[in-house]
Amino acid sequence: LLAAVKQFSPDVAEPRLELVYRPRPAPRSGVIEAFHMVVGGRPVYDLAVVRHDIACPTCRDLLAVVFLEANTQRVAGIVPLEAWEMGSGSFDPTPFLTQFAGRSLQDSLRVGHEIDGISGATLTVRAMLQQLSGLQSWLGS
Repeated sequence: LLAAVKQFSPDVAEPRLELVYRPRPAPRSGVIEAFHMVVGGRPVYDLAVVRHDIACPTCRDLLAVVFLEANTQRVAGIVPLEAWEMGSGSFDPTPFLTQFAGRSLQDSLRVGHEIDGISGATLTVRAMLQQLSGLQSWLGS
């Protein structure tokens, strides 16, 4: 997780992660951990580690960290914790994931409308959208 934080915020010298949620047992899909990221004594981001069990024999499950701006709960970024793969091998999902930066979890996020999908990775794209939608309802509770 700290590697994902460093990838997302390389300039932050000493972030402190405060655990706010960890269900036991961890679900196969949904929020598996949530943290406040504190820098210099103030919360900067809320982090949610999400997983989605993709029922596909050739697919990997989705595992990613969603960084939310602490005050606005807008998506600041998403960092995958495992490689994304298609039939042709792993690929970099960064162009897909950067589309979410600055968006509210309440925004309409539909593939082919507000979000460009990834040809050949339909299940993973749908899984990410489902987890963001679920994150909105989880935050609201």
